[in-house]
Amino acid sequence: MLSKKSIFYSGSLLLISFSLFAGVFKDPMLYKRESIWRGFKGSPFNLKLCRITSNGALREYKEKKLKIFFNEDSDFVKRKYRKKIKNFISKLPSTTNRIIVKAHADECGNRDYNQNLSQRRFVNVYQLMNRAKYPKGVKKIEYDLKGESESSSHSRHDKYVEIIARYVVKKQRFKNIVIMDISGSIHPANKRKTVSGASYYQLINIKFAPGTIAYVARDARRNCQGTSLENYDAVGEDAYNEASIIISKSLMGRAKGSIWSDFTDPKNKRTTGYLNSIRSYRKIKWMIY
Repeated sequence: MLSKKSIFYSGSLLLISFSLFAGVFKDPMLYKRESIWRGFKGSPFNLKLCRITSNGALREYKEKKLKIFFNEDSDFVKRKYRKKIKNFISKLPSTTNRIIVKAHADECGNRDYNQNLSQRRFVNVYQLMNRAKYPKGVKKIEYDLKGESESSSHSRHDKYVEIIARYVVKKQRFKNIVIMDISGSIHPANKRKTVSGASYYQLINIKFAPGTIAYVARDARRNCQGTSLENYDAVGEDAYNEASIIISKSLMGRAKGSIWSDFTDPKNKRTTGYLNSIRSYRKIKWMIY
């Protein structure tokens, strides 16, 4: 039976949090897409934490955006946008490491005309961007030219260039921490479910509450399968014990901790004792669902 703190919605599991606090990690490794850790003292287990950024979980980056609108059939950048472009680039955070420029044209004209118009709009914006100083982490400018086949209507909204800058947040704050135990025992063939009744398919379609940082915990010999939860196969051994200890040791502030597991490897006295000895553990209570 499902916990009262979780409900099914449109075939997915929605995790609801009532936490009023915010936490941050003192070890920056926990913000990375993949990290490998030694198990707790006395444990021979080596742990891999695979960060998940799908299903509503916090991404490892944030974005700043700027839209530059054009007149019909024009690639001329209006004066009011020229200063905006320079200021936008000049004031980007120092941790910016990716800039994408998307150029659009509407449905007026044929495919080749619109593709050419998108390209000219991109070039003119790009030239203005180059007058400003980029953050050191930006090695190249990515671009995406959209012609009439990807436009929705003959409207103002399809006549623009959008600049998207992505930057890393070094110490990202969160309210919830989730550990996903997608080990071999919860494989569909084994017909097992989590403590609160979620199957493997429901688990990979879980919807996280806002402010959630999420991980799949694995034996270090197993590979991470990207940042999207739906790509994860149920393989390997239970790893949530070590994961909860590593995360608890690095937590500053407060957060709600959730572990989604079929609980085939209950915490033994040695694990529980080590976890309770961690000072920051007092600020987080791990609940198993």
